[in-house]
Amino acid sequence: MRKSAVLGIDIGGTKTLCLLADRDLDVIKEVKFKSAPDKGCKEFTENLLEATKSLRQTTTDKGYDLVGIGIGLAGSVDQKSGIIKSSPNLVCLEGFPLRDFLRKALRLPVTIGNDVQLGICAEHQLGVAKGLCDVLGVFFGTGVGGAAIIQGKLYRGASGFGGQVGSIVAQPVGGPEAALSHGIVDRIASKSAIATEALVMAIKDWAPYLHKKVDTDLSRVTWGALRKAIDLDPANDAARLDLAGLLIELKHIDEADAVLAAVQPNIDLDERLATLHAALAFARSAGSASEAELMAKLATNPADHETRFALAGLYAGSKRYREALSELLEIVRRDRNWKDGAARKQILAIFNLAEKQPELVSEYRKELASALN
Repeated sequence: MRKSAVLGIDIGGTKTLCLLADRDLDVIKEVKFKSAPDKGCKEFTENLLEATKSLRQTTTDKGYDLVGIGIGLAGSVDQKSGIIKSSPNLVCLEGFPLRDFLRKALRLPVTIGNDVQLGICAEHQLGVAKGLCDVLGVFFGTGVGGAAIIQGKLYRGASGFGGQVGSIVAQPVGGPEAALSHGIVDRIASKSAIATEALVMAIKDWAPYLHKKVDTDLSRVTWGALRKAIDLDPANDAARLDLAGLLIELKHIDEADAVLAAVQPNIDLDERLATLHAALAFARSAGSASEAELMAKLATNPADHETRFALAGLYAGSKRYREALSELLEIVRRDRNWKDGAARKQILAIFNLAEKQPELVSEYRKELASALN
């Protein structure tokens, strides 16, 4: 009696994985190819057909019967027609009847659906969530996806995307628009978001290893490149500084502090190390208070240097260096040696952070000479 095998296809924004497994879910063979959304639907379907036919041939060669195909992708599918309704990672597939395309080509039953919903169903039936009543699954990839099992059943919700944690507003800054842009989890913790932040660090030269490897090409910021850039080998302090810069940008203050504490003195890195310590101090001082809250406290007590210093940190963190400098100089005027000259030290840091704004030096020349001497 011939053994049965199944084919699973995971269509991602970066790559597509086709995996052949037996009844015990042991992998027989897998094939990967680049999804290449910019190449269009025709090239994608040709690559998919080549991969699936190759795996079907493998089942024949190894004495298996291929009994069915399952396809998961980000987005939504009309279950009646099998047509892809939305596909944010591969827009070229929207409106394409992928289920019927593969059914006709391979003459096999095909199931297609949202990738994270199929993933959480598989975990609930066969994996770590087997036997549990309520389950939340979070999947990190090109985007951040989520799905939920409630009372033993897949929860779809009103829109069909119940449990979609990627759309949760995690940073409600900017009013209602935050839900459509920077404030949602998907724009903070997805591979795309992390790669974008990392590239910003590279362009600032806070991540020189990454800059050297990828230049300014976002498509080359792969997980592999990021892993190498944040390698914490004791001999690789340049990589530690890369990681610290990224953590500061993402406001992971304690983690950045721990990484910087491990960096050894090195004359070639001391300037970057000092700059990152300054950026860290600013980020820590700003805390979670808003600009309006800090300004209101200063209006009540103009001599509150802690609040003024925090306001300078908030300004520096959003690259409003002129305003940050103004607040720091005000502290120096009122108390030159406040906190062992903390404000004076941060004035110097401003110029490291704003090295491409020499007009600041000209504008504040006299006041700087007085503050720093």
